[in-house]
Amino acid sequence: MKTKKKEIAEMKTKCLVFILLVSLLLSSCGSIGASRPSEESHDIIESETGRFLPVSPMISENRISVYRHHLNVYFTLSETGIYSITRNDNGTFAVYCDKHADQFVRVCSRPDCTHTDANCDAFLDDSSYPPLGYYKGKLYYIKRGQASIITTVGGESYGIAPAELWEMDTDGRNKRLVTTCWEEGENIIGYMGITYTNGYVDGVFVKVDENGTTEYVHRYTSLDHPGIFLETEASKQFSPGDFFSNGDILHSDGDTIIVQDSVIRLNPQKADNREYFSLYAWDPIENSLRYIGDRPYTQGYFGEKTAYIVEEGIVKQWNYQSYTDIALFDTGIKTSVSLDVFPDCLVVSDTYLYKDLLNDMWKPEDVKNATLRFYDWNYTFLGECQLSFDKEQPQYGNYIFGETEDRILLVKDGFAKKPDYYIEKSDFVSGKITLHEYHYPETDSLE
Repeated sequence: MKTKKKEIAEMKTKCLVFILLVSLLLSSCGSIGASRPSEESHDIIESETGRFLPVSPMISENRISVYRHHLNVYFTLSETGIYSITRNDNGTFAVYCDKHADQFVRVCSRPDCTHTDANCDAFLDDSSYPPLGYYKGKLYYIKRGQASIITTVGGESYGIAPAELWEMDTDGRNKRLVTTCWEEGENIIGYMGITYTNGYVDGVFVKVDENGTTEYVHRYTSLDHPGIFLETEASKQFSPGDFFSNGDILHSDGDTIIVQDSVIRLNPQKADNREYFSLYAWDPIENSLRYIGDRPYTQGYFGEKTAYIVEEGIVKQWNYQSYTDIALFDTGIKTSVSLDVFPDCLVVSDTYLYKDLLNDMWKPEDVKNATLRFYDWNYTFLGECQLSFDKEQPQYGNYIFGETEDRILLVKDGFAKKPDYYIEKSDFVSGKITLHEYHYPETDSLE
């Protein structure tokens, strides 16, 4: 008979797989609008490398301290560079790479440190739950509590301690406990799906009642005024219950935090072949929701004012109010692809999903490579690059780890907690896009 701890561990693993598969699920395509897209004014801006690219006014250029659409939750960007985590036999460490470099280093700045054990300022210990958050010059992370509280749930006794939110300087010093995430005595046995954005931290907490039944609850706190995490309005209205992702933060569109009601619904205006999720703007100060519109159950970018989707290789703009789309351009690709959208480019990537008719689910194929194709906001093809894998393995199409003003960061595996490669956007000028490898401290695991 499984113990409750084993059940929770298995549940977390299944949840991660489910998140990646559902985020890439492709629905049946709808009709393409016959009219041409409205003309958008694409400003031309100069980056730090001296490039000039058209920039969409519909996509926020706010990159710091926000969780951005479809990027890896472990991607943490500051004004100067990228933070992430690595693990080895000695524990978990925070690492940093300047935004113009390719070498990650542990955040410890002590010259006498070997950076290999718990004495290192970058050491976070194995009870830390990724990702890191960055806000106003500080790094944040959540870890298991140290005090043991014996609680009886469903006839079993547990040593349950409230998880803790910690803060540290960007060089790993001055670690301090900011707040516990819940009150002592609450029947919370775990947490997952931690998201840092716009000065807030949100997480999914697993509650167990006296009968041993689990329930998922979204809670959050402000990093400016941290305290015991409060239940979000999305959690109250959407009732995550046994569906952990309901009420998740989809991403931040500038200053607007967008959450999703993940209960599939049909078009209320007319019968069509699409299924939909509802999007809301969440105000964490008032803890209130404002309805944005319904998005189709397909791959794409879903902002506050507009959305972009890809179906059968055609990139389209979605209208929330009319439930219609307008074709922007045809990539000519007829296999499964995903779409990523940035202020100065769009990326169409292979996903290699096949339909499991028996279980009515999209599942990943075993592949050896994947191609990523880049376009500017005039829908001009800029070039492509290919990721190659050492052996056939299931890939989930989530190859883009993060994005900066001058780079796009890539991973070979959607489960990765740090990037493998990057490309320079300056390569878009020549069309010859080169993969550059990131490097890590030698003793760190690359799992």
